[in-house]
Amino acid sequence: MAILEVITEDGSREPFNKEEFRKSLLRAKVPAMLIDDIHNKLNKKFSGVTDTTKIYNFVTKILKSKNKKSLPRYTTKRSLLTLGPSGFPFEMFLAKIFEAKGYEVLVGQHLQGKCVSHEVDIVARNKGELLMAEVKFHNKTSFKTDTKVALYVKARFDDLMDNEFINDGGPTKMTRGMIITNTKFTNNAKKYGHCAGIDMIGFDYPENGSLYDLIDETGLHPVTCLTEITKNQKESLLNRNIVTCNELRNDEMALDSIRLSGAKRKKLLDEIASIC
Repeated sequence: MAILEVITEDGSREPFNKEEFRKSLLRAKVPAMLIDDIHNKLNKKFSGVTDTTKIYNFVTKILKSKNKKSLPRYTTKRSLLTLGPSGFPFEMFLAKIFEAKGYEVLVGQHLQGKCVSHEVDIVARNKGELLMAEVKFHNKTSFKTDTKVALYVKARFDDLMDNEFINDGGPTKMTRGMIITNTKFTNNAKKYGHCAGIDMIGFDYPENGSLYDLIDETGLHPVTCLTEITKNQKESLLNRNIVTCNELRNDEMALDSIRLSGAKRKKLLDEIASIC
């Protein structure tokens, strides 16, 4: 028995890609021998055509029992889907990533362009650049950011690029426009972004510098990836604007707010340490 095709979340069928499957486990730091074991068990459990969610749940169950420290990294993509429903926690999460990379960051800024005022999701600056980022949060992996968004961001960037902002020694004009999403872009959106000079960052796009790469590089993981706390506890933390595991580890008041027993608290801190 073997898996030949998978049904994705949007209902389409595609061939099961063994190499991509292995890659997703390798980047979650699952040991190679366990990956082989998981793949063998997967082909014994399923055959022919199966659902990607069933595969995900099956692998998650094995990791929980065999290699729990790899679980949060394996579930990163789905953990990002729960940084909602408003999308603001996802913006805050991205702001933390930019800060970790040495940027000064402002979220939800109103900037005056040549023609009109614009609400910009993220404005980030370091010594060499001043960038604006439009953030597109989706709560399903099947949702993609399309060409209309890329056109819209290009037009906004063009309206803002000649105006001067923050005049204190750093760059004063916009140097870069970006779109960041937690899922994917349509092929046409990627083509337009490349042609128009708009940077596009999706969960696994581009090949180098994707959102997953940035998460791995900075060591910042969303609190929604944690397995030692409940969904309600995660929502409570998001309501307090605690969006990364690192923040939770260093915030005694936030830890107190989710009311964990001594043993549960230790388990949570151990899990955070293994992730970060």
